Amino acid sequence: MSAVELIGYAAVAVNIGVYLMRTMIPLRMFAVATNVLFIGYGLLAGVYPTLLLNCILLPLNSYRLAEMMLLVRGTKAAAVNAEFDTSILRPYTVSQGIAAGETLFRKDELANAMYLIESGRFLLPESAIELGAGAMVGELGLLAPGGVRTQSLVCKEAGTVLRLDYDRFRQIYYQNPKFGFYFLQLTTGRLFENIAALEKALAAAGIANPLNAPRGHADLRRMPDADATPGIAFRSSVSPPSQRHSARQSCPNRARSTTP
Repeated sequence: MSAVELIGYAAVAVNIGVYLMRTMIPLRMFAVATNVLFIGYGLLAGVYPTLLLNCILLPLNSYRLAEMMLLVRGTKAAAVNAEFDTSILRPYTVSQGIAAGETLFRKDELANAMYLIESGRFLLPESAIELGAGAMVGELGLLAPGGVRTQSLVCKEAGTVLRLDYDRFRQIYYQNPKFGFYFLQLTTGRLFENIAALEKALAAAGIANPLNAPRGHADLRRMPDADATPGIAFRSSVSPPSQRHSARQSCPNRARSTTP
């Protein structure tokens, strides 16, 4: 058996490995290796259709591999630094222009997408929180029970948003478990930031934190309405769905979330 034939058989073996991969990054790695081997085989054996095909596929697979690795790396860095670079999701989004006064989504609607704000000013009217370029909004609808919006989003100043459908997000999540893990880690970190901000605001207003009261002794009925308590605002754009759910059951006058 000649060296050229060995390269051809090696290319076939690695190509079989491509179909055995369960996640996208290893699949792309095997695909790149397959392309390199088939290019070598096609060049040495003079099989030019195979050579041409793999010369086309190699840059495509290499680009998709780099794109996916950057996505995972960027999400991991965001989870560590608590700063999410929305540009890493750009290749998976659709750009959408929004006019001033337009409502992007309404409270209690079924959530089906998250948005990355590129330009303009947007308002969450229920909590009077403004969002600008670089903000991410609507991501918790993917995780919230029932998948409904908890607030509306209205455009105050015309701008552009990047729409990422939940179906597309789920594909990225299932194809890249590391991305999903780091994104959940980032989201969980923001939830804890919200809890800390709320505890600080309650302490500043002289209101006892019901979470610190012994079980069965928290008198939530005496808590004032959040809208009447100045200074309570979350810096993060995410609020914990579990806390929001429990608040609906036990405390009708609750501090509102910043993210639908």
